[in-house]
Amino acid sequence: RDALPPSSSARAWTPTACAMRLTHLVPALLFGNGIHRIARQSIAALPAASELTVSSEQLPQSALKLTVEVSGKATQEAFDAQSGDAAQFMSYLLEEVVPSALQDQQAELRMIGQAELLQDPAKLVSQFTPGEPLQVSFSVDVWPTLKLEPGSSRGLKFAMRRPLFEQDKYEAATLELQQRYASPEGKLPALDDALANEVSENNGLTWESLDALLRERVERESAIQDSKQAFRAAEEAMLAQLPTVELPETLLVERAREQFGKVIRKRQEEAKTEEEQAAVKQMLSWDAFQTYLEEERAELTRTLQLSFGLEAVAEAEELQIDPQAMADNLEMHISERMRQGEDKEGLMELKEDPAFRNVFEAQYVREVVLRWILDHADVEWTEQPAE
Repeated sequence: RDALPPSSSARAWTPTACAMRLTHLVPALLFGNGIHRIARQSIAALPAASELTVSSEQLPQSALKLTVEVSGKATQEAFDAQSGDAAQFMSYLLEEVVPSALQDQQAELRMIGQAELLQDPAKLVSQFTPGEPLQVSFSVDVWPTLKLEPGSSRGLKFAMRRPLFEQDKYEAATLELQQRYASPEGKLPALDDALANEVSENNGLTWESLDALLRERVERESAIQDSKQAFRAAEEAMLAQLPTVELPETLLVERAREQFGKVIRKRQEEAKTEEEQAAVKQMLSWDAFQTYLEEERAELTRTLQLSFGLEAVAEAEELQIDPQAMADNLEMHISERMRQGEDKEGLMELKEDPAFRNVFEAQYVREVVLRWILDHADVEWTEQPAE
């Protein structure tokens, strides 16, 4: 077994599960482990595209069933090229013909992970007749997609603790409003119904209603400052009230593999005694990874569903990310870490690290979308607990 799980689906570790890893074992699977592997013979050319057809059928959990049909002409030619050996023909079919056929479909169907053979290879050989069409079926995970209707993300309902009202922010908001509607001479308008009506473009808005909107805006901004509470509330509302994607096992395993690798590397760095080093070695097993995967499955699922959900909201609402604003935020982030005493040279290197920039940009986009959701949510305010 590998020390760490490979970067693919969990099913890839089962020798009979994955077509791309299964095929070199086909002769042994058919005739027993005592049979030497049949040497592969060179083939002049793969069957023409016209001799192959690929059909797809949707399966649950973001997967597809792919059926590759090889024409009778192609099976006869390939069988003859393999000296009439059915087992070697099947190995060639699965190693060369099918991957070639699926390669053309990979980008269009957004396939991920490894294709999984849905048929018993021994039955494929026993049912094979040279010159007759042959169908081979696989399942494969595909990249999930989530489409939301424009406006469906507005008005999500959730509760947040009402923050202490910040009078200075309210006064700054009213002053900004007055300055926006000041006379050409610079005279500020009164905070009254006339100003409210002008703001609403003569739709009869009263100052009482406009003032309530201003106070609500100040409260939202104050709540967003406590971003951990506000963002968590928005995320839970998204998961509960908007559609979510079905996640393929491939993505869950891949994300778990990445996290598990980080955990092990950290433990290896921290291990000082022989006992601690032995404990780390015990983690380098399939069973340990499986345990970790099941322990983290719920949180991994939540994180991935949120990621696809945030992307769908941004697309449906046509939210634009300002590259300059994102770059400015990165500079502020680095400057703040410098002020906290981190090494300047190391931070400059970190700023140029593509992996770090990708993580930072993803976090920035997440916050932009969550702020938009908070701005357009139907918030029920709960009172602050007594001190």
